[in-house]
Amino acid sequence: MRKVLLVRDRDAAAASRTQYAEFLLMQAGVPCFQYTLERDCATLQGVEHAAATAQRVGADGVVAFGGGNAMDTARAVAVVLANGGSAADFVAVRATTRRRCLMQGALTALGQCLESYLLGCADDTTTKLALEGLEAVAGALAAPLKEGKLDLKGAVLREQFAIGSLLSGIAANSSGTGAAQALAVSMGGISDLPHAQVATAFLPFVFDRYAELASENEGDPFFDELREKLEDAADRLTAASGFQGANVAAWLRYVVTRFDLPTASTLELEESLLNGLVDRAAQYQDESMQVSRSDDIGAIMEKDDLRAIIDAAVLVVEPTKEDEK
Repeated sequence: MRKVLLVRDRDAAAASRTQYAEFLLMQAGVPCFQYTLERDCATLQGVEHAAATAQRVGADGVVAFGGGNAMDTARAVAVVLANGGSAADFVAVRATTRRRCLMQGALTALGQCLESYLLGCADDTTTKLALEGLEAVAGALAAPLKEGKLDLKGAVLREQFAIGSLLSGIAANSSGTGAAQALAVSMGGISDLPHAQVATAFLPFVFDRYAELASENEGDPFFDELREKLEDAADRLTAASGFQGANVAAWLRYVVTRFDLPTASTLELEESLLNGLVDRAAQYQDESMQVSRSDDIGAIMEKDDLRAIIDAAVLVVEPTKEDEK
């Protein structure tokens, strides 16, 4: 490289930090031109501007010195410089998150918090975090549920969704993976649908099954406690969101419908794949429990329960003659 574009962050201390990188480059005999990011994240416009700057100053290489945003921009600029054209020519996927994707991710996190609460976490502190996670997501949905629209630019909403996601991970590491997550992970090998879409589609049916188990085993202390937790979870969702569903499953179905999210009707499977899916989900769930828990408590959902969820949620299709060839 004869000269490099040195891409740096845009915070106040970035200039002084980047002087060290410039010093090292100069020692190696490579002059550089420092380029400061225009925004806090890489954008097509930002990449175009940086690439044009590199060409204007005669840079034939790019070095990033900073965080992920600087690195993302530098990688994209390098591609444009090496291949010509515009940044848009090399973007394979949408660079912005659609409402549907954001909502599905948030509901997936909320679902894991709910299931961690039902499964039981390692201690009261982690259980409290699981409940805080579901309340963070449900609370952030209060205004959108009332208005019927989601403001993706709302900092508070995104913050609460992020908190819910973080706490769901902490809860899952303590309780083990829930049935919805296990089914979604297992579907990953046989479906092109996004993980969060599958998990969200399964969630109402998962909580239908929890309610059925509590009802079918009334009088059993474990399942009586499960029923109490389901009722408590429904009350918390109502208090946080302002919408009262008959139960957890009804609340989830309302949210899915309100924001026009894909339902379980998008999930199609051939009969021959169902047993394998159930086996993988049960195995994944059991392994996560073994890794996460120090007690002998296993998953609430057994294979028959997972199969019942799938039968209720998924459209089973017969293979066509072309598929059989």
